[in-house]
Amino acid sequence: MVVGTLIFKCQRDTKRERMQRVIPKWLWTMSLVAFGLALLSSTEILQPLGIRMPAIRLASSAASIAILVLSAFFASNGRWAPWRILWRAFPSLNKLLFPDLNGIWVGTAHSNWAAIERLRSAASSEKAMVLDDLFDLELTYSPIVIQIKCTIFGIRIVSHQSNTQSKSFAMSTGIERNEKSDSYILTYTYRQENSIRIATDSEVHVGAAVLEFEYGDLTRAIGSYWTKRCWEDGRNTAGRIALKKESDESQLSISELSKHLEN
Repeated sequence: MVVGTLIFKCQRDTKRERMQRVIPKWLWTMSLVAFGLALLSSTEILQPLGIRMPAIRLASSAASIAILVLSAFFASNGRWAPWRILWRAFPSLNKLLFPDLNGIWVGTAHSNWAAIERLRSAASSEKAMVLDDLFDLELTYSPIVIQIKCTIFGIRIVSHQSNTQSKSFAMSTGIERNEKSDSYILTYTYRQENSIRIATDSEVHVGAAVLEFEYGDLTRAIGSYWTKRCWEDGRNTAGRIALKKESDESQLSISELSKHLEN
């Protein structure tokens, strides 16, 4: 499984409003100060200024220990990891610091496959097609299950779809705050592998998805996705995703994950 690294960046939407960093600025500042103290204590920079090094070393040692403790505290994403227990006891930490998105998410993906098939059929037929008819087509429904593993250090995402018997692994991930909509925006690119080879699908393709989690209800997510599936002949799909958190479990294998679509 490919580990996605948290991307902390500021972007602006169409109204030029800043997207907020997931990790608060004060936490980053504390980490930078600790690193700076550790760096100074290992050099002779301050000695000409008459600053005594023992105090600096003591401060840097304390900061280093604090960082090690925090690293151990946030290292695991298991259900009984210390930080996850604390987050369940104080849900406001999901907004104050960063969200606990760990778990099994089950829902549906609705794609434009029906429109693609109608266009391909019209291309090989002498019968004219009215483009407005495409808007009346129902989106193609597909059950999907996603497992998210996350800590302060990174995110892993793996998913399974029942209609194609496919499995997907995140290649890169990013999560940001959107204070305008009081939500977190999770974006990721993925690689999908299909265990059953069919003429209308590629064996392997890449895609991307954007999911939105509202601060007030982190048990649901909605979003969109795009794929590079069979793009050479115009069969690359796109659609909507709607998910609901079914379990806090985040240590399942692909075969175990697929069983959630059988319920």
